[in-house]
Amino acid sequence: MSSDDEIVTDKNLLRKAISNIIMNAVLYTETGKSVELNYTQYMLEIVNEGEIIEGENLKKIFEPFFRMESSHSREHGGSGLGLYIVHTILTILDIPYDFRKNHTNESQMKFVIYFRNKIK
Repeated sequence: MSSDDEIVTDKNLLRKAISNIIMNAVLYTETGKSVELNYTQYMLEIVNEGEIIEGENLKKIFEPFFRMESSHSREHGGSGLGLYIVHTILTILDIPYDFRKNHTNESQMKFVIYFRNKIK
């Protein structure tokens, strides 16, 4: 990425979405496990070794107030709105995203941010 590239989006909403995704990954990753951030010019990937999300729950995690049964404890806190906010922001900004289990059963969220050259 060069200094002539810029993100074409609402920076405050994007910052909120990225913050919520990272905080959710950290919140639901056990002590001693890791959260990994990988980014390139066009894609941000967040991978965490947290709880494995299966089947129907993969479809529900972006719904408001949804929390997996095992995450209802006070240990994690939260309201079940974090990923719903992420979904809403990325939808408003028309940023494609994907959430899935990767080849090692870790939770993986990716989204693509488009860049354009600044007009000088």
